[in-house]
Amino acid sequence: MKLTSKNHFKKYGYTVLRNYFSKDEIEYFKNVLEDQIDKPSQRLFNQEKLWHVVGNKKLINIMNDLVEEKTYFLWHADSKSTSIPEIEYGWHRDNPCRQFGLGDDWDNKNGPYKVLRVGMYFQSFKKSKSSLNIFQNSHKKKITFSQISLFLIKRISRILNLINLKTSKIENYFYNLIGTNIQTDSGDVIIFSGNMLHSATSTKDKKYAIFLTFGVNNIHSENHINYYFYHRKIAGYQKNTIPQAFINFLKSNGIFMHIPDEKKNIRGVSIPK
Repeated sequence: MKLTSKNHFKKYGYTVLRNYFSKDEIEYFKNVLEDQIDKPSQRLFNQEKLWHVVGNKKLINIMNDLVEEKTYFLWHADSKSTSIPEIEYGWHRDNPCRQFGLGDDWDNKNGPYKVLRVGMYFQSFKKSKSSLNIFQNSHKKKITFSQISLFLIKRISRILNLINLKTSKIENYFYNLIGTNIQTDSGDVIIFSGNMLHSATSTKDKKYAIFLTFGVNNIHSENHINYYFYHRKIAGYQKNTIPQAFINFLKSNGIFMHIPDEKKNIRGVSIPK
């Protein structure tokens, strides 16, 4: 496994773990995800065959080291497996307050923002051409040119696809003009700040991925859980659908964090349409 430095994470807001999973682990996850190919994204707590990846000690220790604090599972986690090539343009943040500088996520008076998103990938880049495009430092500063850039790439890519060109190299070129393209190969893991602008890129073949969220025990993590269970209804997170066995699993691994019983106000909350 090759890990970009902790200093890289502190400076840019993300780190990449190349070849994190072994060949046997990759084969296992691909087989599990193949069984749900082209179905809607599945909540991880309802997939017992994937629970153990949440309690991966080595990964948890890496996250703890990155934020220099103990991290906990924040429930926002799912899997995705598709056989149909996808055209992706969705630059976004995963946190409750998605407009830079506006809302509780950007207020560190009650503790620093230390929510982490984790992407795990199990498909070959050579076949899929799948990448994660990230705006470096967008968790620290406003990206003033982003709206113009996003508009241009959407229009250019759609035109190229309409005329049936092989667009992967052209698309990657334009993605790199906008952000940093991180090619995702089988067994790779990307860890990035939950308030960072990012987007998946278009795929050309099957894609298998698992996404997790971890964070330290503070108000920002509490808000993240509250947001996905009570504010963003379309996400489909429901407290009464969580198996008690999964809760016990989290507690036994020391990564359980309480789900609130009711919706709370989050200043500056964003609800994507």
